[in-house]
Amino acid sequence: MAGTIRASTIDQQQAGFEYAHALQWAAADGVAQVTRRSLWRAPDDSGLLVELVGPAAAQLTAEADHSLQKVTSRFAAGGMFTVVAGDLSTDPERLCAQLDATDGGHAAQRLHAVGSLAFWHPHLLASIDVRQALLTCLARSGLLFRGAATDRAGRAAVAVTAQHQSSRMTALFDPRTGHVLAFEDVALPGADPTDRAASVASYLLIIEQGRRTRTPDL
Repeated sequence: MAGTIRASTIDQQQAGFEYAHALQWAAADGVAQVTRRSLWRAPDDSGLLVELVGPAAAQLTAEADHSLQKVTSRFAAGGMFTVVAGDLSTDPERLCAQLDATDGGHAAQRLHAVGSLAFWHPHLLASIDVRQALLTCLARSGLLFRGAATDRAGRAAVAVTAQHQSSRMTALFDPRTGHVLAFEDVALPGADPTDRAASVASYLLIIEQGRRTRTPDL
């Protein structure tokens, strides 16, 4: 796949804030919620994060709905969350080392880092050279290639999976461009037969990535 992906419109965008728009479903203490996140990130790691939170069944389209919780976070230079320091390498081995520095050397942890990068650092995955190196790195990481899949937005994807302890993580990639479309974390049942069945702990759907000339006026 690394050798077949092609450049996207994002690769051609130059100036402005890095932008990511995503939906994330998550379950905690038996309560399911969905969060709509919009991120604007400047080159100096300043920026804006707007989150709209509601129950899993919420549409999250009406920001005026007072039943929804809206959280706005502004970050000064250097203040935004960082998954990796510096630019991602275009060399697969060095890129693997950068991913390992975030959580460790397990294949599942590499995949988890990819999910975080897709939202928090969309500019780091904008280069087709980086995406090719990333896909090559993952291909050498012992991941399970699951083939064709569909994300929650109905988009065609290619899925790769890694399992570690009580979690199974899956990343969905656009087969044409190599951009990350979605990331799923499934909690697996333990050895005790009374444990619950496998269930989705979180699902991140990247709706849009690109650049914006400015942050919104809030």
